[in-house]
Amino acid sequence: MVHFRALDNGPTRNTTPRRTAYLACRFDKPAADATWSALLASKEFLTSEESDGVSRVYFVRTNGSWEFCTEPPTAHDVLTVSLEEPTDGRDIFKAGAGSRIETEFLTLFRLYLPLLLGGYHARRTGTVFVTAHVAQSLDGRIACTNGHSQWISNEANLIHSHRLRALHDVVLVGGRTVKIDDPQLTVRHVTGENPVRVILSASGSVLKLQESRNVFDEGGATVICTTEARANIQINGHPGNVDLIDVEATDGPLIEPDAIAKVLSERGLHSVFLEGGSQTLSSFLQHGRIDILHVHVAPMILGSGIASFSLPEVSRVQDGQKLQMEHFEMEGELLFECRAFRS
Repeated sequence: MVHFRALDNGPTRNTTPRRTAYLACRFDKPAADATWSALLASKEFLTSEESDGVSRVYFVRTNGSWEFCTEPPTAHDVLTVSLEEPTDGRDIFKAGAGSRIETEFLTLFRLYLPLLLGGYHARRTGTVFVTAHVAQSLDGRIACTNGHSQWISNEANLIHSHRLRALHDVVLVGGRTVKIDDPQLTVRHVTGENPVRVILSASGSVLKLQESRNVFDEGGATVICTTEARANIQINGHPGNVDLIDVEATDGPLIEPDAIAKVLSERGLHSVFLEGGSQTLSSFLQHGRIDILHVHVAPMILGSGIASFSLPEVSRVQDGQKLQMEHFEMEGELLFECRAFRS
């Protein structure tokens, strides 16, 4: 098993900033199950007023499972987490002195804690922290040309996506994803509370479908559209519970991610899991509104189909978006964690 190991990459030919990278190890399901209840408990605490004024929290292992606590425990297997603004987005925790924490547990904390702390700091500053996730083939396709996509990734990634839902305030998708995939966007494969389901449909077309969709069942969903589209939408006859928010179009006929983030933060929703699809993901990426991007790569080639990203072309390689990247193995497939370089 590969252990965490610091690497100093030094300067690159493209003048990319020096950084320290960490090699992550295999995603282990038993370890994930053993840490999950503690992660959920930490989410509940970090979203409450009780976290105000607290500088550190702790995870301690007891009888094989992990517990969350706010007071320093007297134990060897303790993970100490700083709630202060990290200078490096990855170096947010350290093992306690004399710790005997195995790498498989550190991997799970390393993967999920940055998301919880990102949401925590966003709440304190009145902003929005965005995690995006995409599952693609080796040749960068998220679906066949006809839209068929189930399932490109493996079961481990399916469970991972449900964990991401449970750790965020909001799960957000575009209207095309709702139309084609008809997702439920609930937490079913792990324990945890369902996030608020938000659909981005600038034209309001998702409310004009002849057949209802799963997202409008069991509590309904929030739909964000343009103010112009809202004037022509009648939701009284739509089956399901719809909370409709209209926003001025700020990107041609579309809505800029900054405007979306603003209306969500005003409603007390500060951590967003962006689950799809390609157009929505690309818009947030282009506008620099994705804090952490998870790219799951499956060992298959589709040859053609819907690309993961659709962005304006660049004329030079040096003009492409440069990302920091680390990787996790998930049952024989790879999950890449990507972040933009910060000046």
